[in-house]
Amino acid sequence: MRAPRADSPFIALNCAAMPETLIESELFGYEDGTFTGAKKGGQPGKFEMANGGTIFLDEVGDMPLTVQVKLLRVVQEKKVARIGAAKERPVDIRIIAATHRDLEEEVRRGAFREDLYYRLHVLELRIPPLRERIGDLPLLAEHLISRISRRVGRSDVQIDSEFLRQIQDYTWPGNVRELENAIERAIVQAGDDGLLRLRIGSQSRRVVVETQNAMKPAAIRSLSDVERELIAEALTFYHGNIQRASAKLGICRNTLYKKMREYNLG
Repeated sequence: MRAPRADSPFIALNCAAMPETLIESELFGYEDGTFTGAKKGGQPGKFEMANGGTIFLDEVGDMPLTVQVKLLRVVQEKKVARIGAAKERPVDIRIIAATHRDLEEEVRRGAFREDLYYRLHVLELRIPPLRERIGDLPLLAEHLISRISRRVGRSDVQIDSEFLRQIQDYTWPGNVRELENAIERAIVQAGDDGLLRLRIGSQSRRVVVETQNAMKPAAIRSLSDVERELIAEALTFYHGNIQRASAKLGICRNTLYKKMREYNLG
């Protein structure tokens, strides 16, 4: 059975990537002469462009409160008003929203409107972090390698069992974005044999790319930069647990607190 909106518009907007001064005009559009630099004849917003179809609001948790108020009205009334317009336009849209934030916590903090949260929270799909689905990593890595290889023009890339083992030994705190960046770096820096191997330390997100016969060294950095990175990674890995982080780093708790103050990690 074909979905009723399968052939309708699909419009996506990253709410975190848009400056607060622009996101409102991007979502709702504007009328002619509304502000300096406005297009002659005005400009439809993403909601108008998605009419009859779907709008995807990525990172909706980063949307400013002032815009959340107007979004709530669109969700409730199924009407949108361009900036500077006297009339509202009806829209028939399906809204898909995604966020990396805990919206219930954001509501408690007053950073996200409770009424908008309940309007959007009809059907929830939670995507677990990679550390909770290690078994998916080989298939996901193969997909990313295939896609990235085509994009960068590498047709000789090879995957071995050691590579697959190593990606499953890491917790990937940056999730798919970190995995994708690591794989792209490995592909770009792979040797003539095309063999990919990642060596990822548990205390550092630094990825060193190896071939069968040679290892390409990472750029030399200052000791303080390396120390700061290791401390930050340990704190992230152990979720701020000072005792476990200091034990792993091989320093006492007081030293770790001192270093945290020194590097403004807190």
